[in-house]
Amino acid sequence: MVVNRVENDESEMLADEKRISQDNVRIAIVIEDGIISAAYSSMKNVALEIVELDKNYADAEQRDAAYELYSKDVLLKPCDYSLIVPGYCESMELEVDD
Repeated sequence: MVVNRVENDESEMLADEKRISQDNVRIAIVIEDGIISAAYSSMKNVALEIVELDKNYADAEQRDAAYELYSKDVLLKPCDYSLIVPGYCESMELEVDD
């Protein structure tokens, strides 16, 4: 199951994130302007791979190959995640009001 959400109340999102992850290893990746600026893990010895599939650099075949590579890797399993975009709703409201 994939959890992909953007909500108005950031504190509520963080509370939900804690409930989802209480019994699981938790990894947080901070991306600022498309660049990873930090990564955190609740467990030592976690190897984190981040693959950016930017349409400006990777063609459709390369993007498909990346998904296929990870979906066939027997050591990796799909996992839940949440997408948190602080300020997203506020910026959308500004664009609508203009």
